[in-house]
Amino acid sequence: MDFSTIGSVSGYMKTMELETKFKKKKSEGDLGSQSRKKTELEIKNEQFKAEYYRRKQEENEDDDKMLTDINNKIAVDQELTPEEMRYLQNKNPSLYQKVKNIENEKKQYEKDLKKCKTKEDVQRLKMNKVSSALSTIKSAENDPNLPESAKLAVAQGELRRMNALNKISAKFIESGEYDRLPAEQEVLEVENQLKEAEQAEEEKVLDVSETENVENTDDTSETENENKELTENAPDNIRKDKQKKAVAENYEAP
Repeated sequence: MDFSTIGSVSGYMKTMELETKFKKKKSEGDLGSQSRKKTELEIKNEQFKAEYYRRKQEENEDDDKMLTDINNKIAVDQELTPEEMRYLQNKNPSLYQKVKNIENEKKQYEKDLKKCKTKEDVQRLKMNKVSSALSTIKSAENDPNLPESAKLAVAQGELRRMNALNKISAKFIESGEYDRLPAEQEVLEVENQLKEAEQAEEEKVLDVSETENVENTDDTSETENENKELTENAPDNIRKDKQKKAVAENYEAP
């Protein structure tokens, strides 16, 4: 479907409406000559009907103008007033629901943008929205049961939706929140640095633990050697003590 066909489709539809009205009037005899003379009552009745339809047409034109204004605001993603929303709900419930859905999606999109951790997360989120819109348009375009006017309506609806989301994206970037997000490569580098620092700390703790174990082993071996030496030299020590005692006793005797 070519977007340049919008004008031609609209003109075609207006021509069809005029032809339908013309055929209806012709079948009712409005365009033919009267077969009999109208009475005064019939003339007044026709005048009353003409005035009634004229006023009704003016009211419809006013209504159509308001609906046209609403459609123009929707097309440029301009917020509708509560009164306009109520009017749209009454006149075009289907379009009203689409507007509500877009408003809800805009709010969720704002939340999703704030949850992004990197610039790439933002780009992926935007591309998902674009892919969704293109998929919807393509699906309608390939549906043989949909008339051209319905396909056009689908495309216009998705275009309005993307315009609304693009404004949210632009607002997010202008706020500076996008620039404050890191790139995935920066995040990866920081994570690697942290991992290396953790590994270095673990190795340091392991080295200290091994050093303490070696020192404790050396102390234990030294103590065991001293005890063994004392045990082996015990008889010599006892003999030496007895000799010292004997010498002392002889020296003290008169």
